[in-house]
Amino acid sequence: MATYWVLFLLPFLGSLWPRNNSTLSKVLLWMGLVSTTLILVGLREKVGGDWINYLEAYRRIEDQGLGPALRNRSIGYGLINWVSSLLGGGIYGVNLVCASVFLSGLLAFCLRQPLPCLAWLVATPYFIIVVAMGYTAQSAALGVSMLAFIFILERRYVVSIVFIAIGVMLHKSAIISAVLLVAMFLNKETLVQVKKKALSRSSGSGYLILAGSMILLLIILVRQGPEMYQTLEYYVLRGQWESGGGGIRILMNTFPAIVFLIVGRRLVESDHALRFWRLVCLITLLCAPLALAYSTLADRISLYLIPLQLLVWSRAPTLFKDSVLVSGVTLFIGIGYGLVLWVWLTYATHAYEWIPYSSILLP
Repeated sequence: MATYWVLFLLPFLGSLWPRNNSTLSKVLLWMGLVSTTLILVGLREKVGGDWINYLEAYRRIEDQGLGPALRNRSIGYGLINWVSSLLGGGIYGVNLVCASVFLSGLLAFCLRQPLPCLAWLVATPYFIIVVAMGYTAQSAALGVSMLAFIFILERRYVVSIVFIAIGVMLHKSAIISAVLLVAMFLNKETLVQVKKKALSRSSGSGYLILAGSMILLLIILVRQGPEMYQTLEYYVLRGQWESGGGGIRILMNTFPAIVFLIVGRRLVESDHALRFWRLVCLITLLCAPLALAYSTLADRISLYLIPLQLLVWSRAPTLFKDSVLVSGVTLFIGIGYGLVLWVWLTYATHAYEWIPYSSILLP
């Protein structure tokens, strides 16, 4: 368990680090935090609930070549396996690439928060340790989706469409990001702004780029359609899978959603961001009753809503002016997520698949 506590204590100490420290010290802090996490996630050995399944998929692609990669349920992940097999990287090459993609999205998202280390701390117990180490393909899709969220918030819609398409290729569940994008487009103000940006480009090239990006996304969605339907059939019609602990994980999203709906205007700077995160809150609250009937479906959707936790809890201390209160709230949030990690490591049904931690770097 010590390895997981190291992953947690690094951002915990970083979140209590004085904010007025030099730029160099902050850069060194983040370099150490990200590189340590990348090594522990990417070079793990037999860690995670689907380790055997991922290893078998890699060996099949290694033996049979490009064909199985292109027929893989997540074609993007299949191609990463194929390239790794050509380069001799093995399953560890695949894991390193997926961990890099996930951590890139997470880092970009955290650095846009007023207390970035606190946001990383909130992500550690479940998002990093469980998801990044257990759901390799989906973690890469989540990293790309976080980048897409950033571009949506910055009104860079063409780029967000491209990233969502990449996310869906990595894992079909990234369709949730496309739903959020479409919902944002349905707003009149957003449509007007998109039209103005498109018209601002010479010869209508803006329209062509936007239309081409949307067509690309549509093609990817159609390509993944049969697999999405099959998965949805298992989740809904057959009730084949159930997620133990899914209700607790959904509750962890629900609480910050309620907080945001109450004080969201004080947490974000623009009406556009307020609208986006309110939409995320709405989907979060809908997951709670959905979990009563379809726990796994609700649990998989909720993975894409975890950034709401990072946003709310990394901004909550800034609601207070007194520095002592800010430090106290930060410490309280850190202790709370430390308790989450302890409970998961001690009582989770599948925690034995993470314990003890093993790496190819360890004897």
